[in-house]
Amino acid sequence: MKFFLPHAIGAEAERIYQTIKFQLKTDAQYPVSDRRIFQIRYLNRQGDEYGYKVGTLCGTNGEEVMAIFETFVYVVCTTNRGVRRGTMPLVVGKNETKLVEDFEPSSESGGTTGGGLVIGKKESSPGSSGPLIIG
Repeated sequence: MKFFLPHAIGAEAERIYQTIKFQLKTDAQYPVSDRRIFQIRYLNRQGDEYGYKVGTLCGTNGEEVMAIFETFVYVVCTTNRGVRRGTMPLVVGKNETKLVEDFEPSSESGGTTGGGLVIGKKESSPGSSGPLIIG
């Protein structure tokens, strides 16, 4: 998937993306990587699978996912959580994450994304082992 920011195009999308990233670095003191993430999938403590994908509605608060950033955790910014208002974005621990899909590298993003999938293994639990298959 090519990089996009919902409701913005071209230079405007890049400017808004960089502004959100800057705010995370300065206001929240997150060490944000240059990775551009399209979607993540994770398991909660009960073993239920959830995910966030840029441009889709968030199951947690019903708002659109605007951007996902990698720090010491994954930071999910929705319309009112991390973008328009100064409220804390959603976070997902890296140890909970089972899939991370980056946007394709492009000249606009400086070619800094991985451009692929990272699939982890399911946590050990009774009756389950091996890779988490997401179809």
